[in-house]
Amino acid sequence: MSEHGEHNHDDFEEKVAAMDHQPRRFVMGARPLLYLTFAFLCFGLAAGEIGISSYFLQKYGNIFRNDYPSKIIEHTIGLTLFAGIYTLLVCLGAYAMPLYFFAFLLFSCWAFWLTIAIIFTVDTPFEAGSCGTSSAVWSRFVGQCKYYVGAEALAWTLFSLFTIWFIIFVVEITVGKKQHRRRTVLGE
Repeated sequence: MSEHGEHNHDDFEEKVAAMDHQPRRFVMGARPLLYLTFAFLCFGLAAGEIGISSYFLQKYGNIFRNDYPSKIIEHTIGLTLFAGIYTLLVCLGAYAMPLYFFAFLLFSCWAFWLTIAIIFTVDTPFEAGSCGTSSAVWSRFVGQCKYYVGAEALAWTLFSLFTIWFIIFVVEITVGKKQHRRRTVLGE
């Protein structure tokens, strides 16, 4: 009976020791600096997308009254605002997030920006360097061409960054040997 009691006491001491010696949330190295670079770039680009979508929402409102070229563009601008805020929160909280949860968040950001980029590419007639249009619906929006092209470019750039970041992250999780000890994205 005394062995069983000692065994429980040893488990308790191990748990107390583990709680007293929590892993550090940030360890300086190449991997955390790479992830911080990705977070910084994505944060800045998402802030730019928030600025563009805010411009449209302030100019045309949030209710479809034929101020927008189509309902899908209006909804995409709302989605852009949401995805931008979501991306800012993911980038700000990256240092303290658990590994697998962060992988899910990276994938969700990837899906948001892919969706937004495809909609802007397919549903707007404007291209970089060419703001002319033959569409009667879009002819009154030629003055905002640079904003639509900018929103599309930022969305494709964010999609690309999240693709690279997600691939690097998944490779590190699956191949990394000391990965199982690490609990947070930038920590040990």
